Formats: sequence, structure tokens, C-alpha cells
Amino acid sequence: MPNKDICNVDYLRRNFKPKEAVSVVKLPLKPVKLPGDDYIAGDGLFPGRVIAGYHAPYYEYDADSWAKYVLKRTEAFEAGTSCVSYTGEFCSLEDLMLEGNFGGTVLTCDVTILAINSGDTGGRYWFGYSFRGGPADPTDFVHADPESGVKGSRAYR
Repeated sequence: MPNKDICNVDYLRRNFKPKEAVSVVKLPLKPVKLPGDDYIAGDGLFPGRVIAGYHAPYYEYDADSWAKYVLKRTEAFEAGTSCVSYTGEFCSLEDLMLEGNFGGTVLTCDVTILAINSGDTGGRYWFGYSFRGGPADPTDFVHADPESGVKGSRAYR
């Protein structure tokens, strides 16, 4: 192409056809095989890659129905690439302060308190998180502190 034609619109229209529109299809997320049902998101996912967090009273779901709820919400995000769901005991802010659990390693109680409404009084809840930044793998999840009561963990990528 001669240099004089580099900005010639007619020349460009004759010689360069627009590419056909390309649509990207997001594939459904697949289950992550966790070593047990008491795993939560590790530091590589939480809190830096969180898109959204969810919680619900324990009596409203079982592990599978809650996991499906969180999965559906995650797949609704264009950037949603992974999620985790589980049930755990609510830790009050006062309990955390008395135990000195702020700082250092993130404990399950630190994670679950972030998803709870400030007026809640405690008890067992379902928690779930949607993540961005690429699919997670089993090493992105860590064994929860046994005292946290975490169980029913499900993860997808």
C-alpha cells in the first residue's frame, strides 16, 4: 500500500473488510475438589479478589442448595471466575476483640463477620463469596480453624 493511501478512507474500505463480530461464551463453572467440607477461601482469594459476599440463615438452605445459590450469583458476573460457600458460626466483634484475633492470619471468624449484618445476634449462618481474577484451584482454599465450626464447603471454578 503506498503511503499516500494510509489515511484514504475509500482505499481502506475497498481493501480491509471489518471482521465479523465475535461473541464470547462464558462456560459454566465446574466444582473444585476440596480435601474436606471444612475449607474456606485462602489469602490468594480473600479479600482481594472478592466481587460479592452473601449470607443467609442456616435454616433456609442445605449445603447443596446454598452452593447452587452462590454459584448462580457468581456466574451472573461477567468477571465471576470462582466461588466458595459454607456454613459457620457467627463471631461477634466483642469476641474477636477479647480473643485478640485481629491482625496476622485471617481466621474464619474474621471472614464470617465481614458478611454479617451489624444487628445480627449470632448463631449459624451460610456464607458465600464470588471471586474474580481467574479460576481458583484446590490450593486457593485452606482448612478452617476447627473451632469455627465451618462445614458444608463447596467451591467452583
